[in-house]
Amino acid sequence: MIPISIEDIRDERLDVYRNIRSNRSALLVENRTICEGKILLEQALLTGADIQSILLSKDMFDIFREQLSTETVIYIAEKDIIDEVAGYKLRKSILFDLSFSYSFLKEDELPEQLIFLNGIINFENVGSIIRNATAFGFKDIIFDSKTCSPFYPRSIVVSRGSVFHSKVYQCNDSGIETLQFLKDLGYNIVSIEINKDSKSILESLGNLKNRNVIVFGSEGEGVDQTILDLSDKVLHIPMDTSINSINVAASSAIALFLLSKSVNFKQNLF
Repeated sequence: MIPISIEDIRDERLDVYRNIRSNRSALLVENRTICEGKILLEQALLTGADIQSILLSKDMFDIFREQLSTETVIYIAEKDIIDEVAGYKLRKSILFDLSFSYSFLKEDELPEQLIFLNGIINFENVGSIIRNATAFGFKDIIFDSKTCSPFYPRSIVVSRGSVFHSKVYQCNDSGIETLQFLKDLGYNIVSIEINKDSKSILESLGNLKNRNVIVFGSEGEGVDQTILDLSDKVLHIPMDTSINSINVAASSAIALFLLSKSVNFKQNLF
C-alpha cells in the first residue's frame, strides 16, 4: 500500500469528498456515503466494510497504517486541504468513501429477532435506535419507505458505527406487506406504542414467541394504525401519568433492554 500525496485542492481525485454536505443525498442513491472521523473508521475496518478510498492526514495515517487494506486507495493531505475540500473544519482529519448494500428478506436466512423502523425521519433517532439495538443483541434492522436511511452520515455518526455491525433491510413499501410476510412465517409482530389498548411491557416479559419483529414508530405520529391492527402485541413502557411519551430513541433503549432478557438469543449478553 503506497499512499497518494495530495497537494492541490483542485485534484479531481478528491471530487467525491468535495463539499460533502451538499453531495450526501446524491451519493446515497448510489449506495455510497462519506463517513468522518477516527471512531467510524475503526468500526468500518473492524467489520470489513466496503471502503473505496480514504482521505486523511499524515498523523492519522500513521495511526491506522497497520489496519489498512492494500486494496484501499489512500490519499494523504494536510489538514487545511482536507478541511477546504470538505467545506468545513473536521475534528479529526479523516474522511472515507464507503459503499454499502441492503440485505434481502429470505425465508431460509431470517434471524430470530428483527427491528422494524416505521416512519422515523429524524436521522439522530435512527442512529440512536441502531446503537441501542446493537448493544442489546438486535442486529437486524428493517426500515420502511418513510424512514430515513440508516446510512445517512448523521445516522452513522450517532450510531457510533453500530450500523456497520448490523444487517440492514430496505422495505420499499409502507411496511404492511413486509410485516404480513413475516407474520405468515410465524413472527410475532410487537409494536412499542402507548394507547388505550396497549399492555405494559413488564407484564409481557417471558410471554413472547421465539421469533419477533419489534416495531418503533415516529415521535410525532407513533406506529401506523395499519401496523397496530396487524400487531400481535402492542406494548408500552409504564411511566408517570403526567407524561404521555418519551423520546423514541430513549424508549428503544428501555424496551430492547427488557426484551433482550425474554427473547431467544444465541449469545448470552448478560
